[in-house]
Amino acid sequence: MALILPGGPDWAHYSDNLTIGDSFLDAGVAVTAAANNSKGSTVTVLPALSHDVEFLRIGVFRFAANGVNSSTLLDIMIDRAGGTSWETDPLIPNLTAGSLGGCYIEYTQYPAGITCWYNFPIWIPAGASLGVRGQTAHTSDITTGRVIIQAAGGNRNPASWWCGQRVTAIGIDTSYSIGELIPTAAAPSWGAWTNVGSALASDAYAVQMMMQGEGDSSLSNSTIYTQIGVSNTQIGPNLVRATNTYESGAVIMPGPIFCALPAGTQLQARASRVSGSNDDVDVVIYAVH
Repeated sequence: MALILPGGPDWAHYSDNLTIGDSFLDAGVAVTAAANNSKGSTVTVLPALSHDVEFLRIGVFRFAANGVNSSTLLDIMIDRAGGTSWETDPLIPNLTAGSLGGCYIEYTQYPAGITCWYNFPIWIPAGASLGVRGQTAHTSDITTGRVIIQAAGGNRNPASWWCGQRVTAIGIDTSYSIGELIPTAAAPSWGAWTNVGSALASDAYAVQMMMQGEGDSSLSNSTIYTQIGVSNTQIGPNLVRATNTYESGAVIMPGPIFCALPAGTQLQARASRVSGSNDDVDVVIYAVH
C-alpha cells in the first residue's frame, strides 16, 4: 500500500486590515489604551468576515511612551453576528503590548518592522466581526498604538492543522497591566524556573508566550531571553525581547508552540538578561483550548 502523504495547511482565504496608501508607521488601526488600568472602547478591526478563520496573526506596535510605565493589555473582542455588539468575554484576553516601538524606517534607534506578532490557531466563524480594546498602567491614555490582524481560513487539508476555540491568559494581573513577575539572571546563566499563574483548568494544545517589561518607567538597553517550561524542562523555542531607555523595544516571538498539555499542567518560565540590572520581568502564557 502506498504511503499516505497529506499536504500541509493550504489556506483558501485571507483577510487583513492593511489599507493601501497608509504609511508604514500607520499600518493597521489606531487603538487607544485607556489610562489607569481601565478597559478602553472597542475599535472594529475586521468587520463581518466573509470566511471561517483557523489561524489568526496579530501585529502590535507603538504602545510606548518615553519615561512612563506603558505596560499595556489588549483584548481581542468578537461579535459573532457581524456587528459591534461585542461579547462580554474577549475572544483572546489581555495580550501584553506595552513598551513596543513603532515601525519607523528612518531612525536607527527604532525597529524597522512590526515589533510584536502573536500567532493563534483558533477557529472563528464566518460572519463574525473582530475588534480590539486596550488598557495601560500609564496615568494618561496611550493613543498612538496600532494593531494589525491577519486571518486565514479554508484549509484545503484540514487534517494537517489543529485549531482551538478559546484562549486563556495565564499569569495576568489586570490591576497593573502586567503578567507574572519572573526573575532574571545575567547571561549566560538563567534565572530560576517560576510558576506562571495557576495550573491549566482544561486541556490545551498550543501555547504562545510574551515577555512585556519591568512594569516601571525606566527600562535599560538590554536583550532578554525567556523560556516556557513544564516541570523545569523547556518546551518550544526561546523568546527574545529587546528593550531600550526610550521605554520601547521589539520581540522575536516563538509561537505558536503546538503541544498537548493536559488539565492540571503547571506552566513555568525563566529568563536571562544580556545587560542592565537584573530586575524581574513580566511574562504571560496564552493557552489555546
